[in-house]
Amino acid sequence: MKYSAVFLRLTLKGIFSSYYFYLSAAVMTVLLYFVLSRLGPALADARVAQLAAGQLAYSTISTGMIFVFLFVNPVFISEKRSGTIIPLLCSPAGAGEILLGKAAGVAAAAMAGSAFSLLVPLAAFPAAFGALFAPGPLAAFCIVGGIIFSYAAMVGMLLLCTGNVKAVYPALFFMNYVPVAV
Repeated sequence: MKYSAVFLRLTLKGIFSSYYFYLSAAVMTVLLYFVLSRLGPALADARVAQLAAGQLAYSTISTGMIFVFLFVNPVFISEKRSGTIIPLLCSPAGAGEILLGKAAGVAAAAMAGSAFSLLVPLAAFPAAFGALFAPGPLAAFCIVGGIIFSYAAMVGMLLLCTGNVKAVYPALFFMNYVPVAV
């Protein structure tokens, strides 16, 4: 498990040092601000704000998956492009620890960007902002974090195992947008 923490730290350092993270978070923040500003009068009511808080927490699934889709390719493919994947797999760190650390880093960055892009525009609406920290929406954020992590791990496995990365993209698109009956 100690190697997973190293890969987590290196992945977060790589993502947070990229201007793509900040640019994409800013774009998401502006988009959500425009959406939430249209709902402004409704979000001022405390009862509506409580109902909307859970839905807003689950809306971070969409933005989180967009962030994963943006950052998973550079994180997992950089090792293959630079030719360091083979020595990395021969290191004392196992393949599971590499995948766990990198997927956790991508998921943590995706959740941070997603939460930022939701909380900053929502700060203009105090009733909805306060309702977001109730136990129900906080539990929803935990569930969303698990979903985002599992998505990052699945995509990471696909990208590490495939020989042709471009063949994986239609599958990733399919996983994002096709509803699945439970």
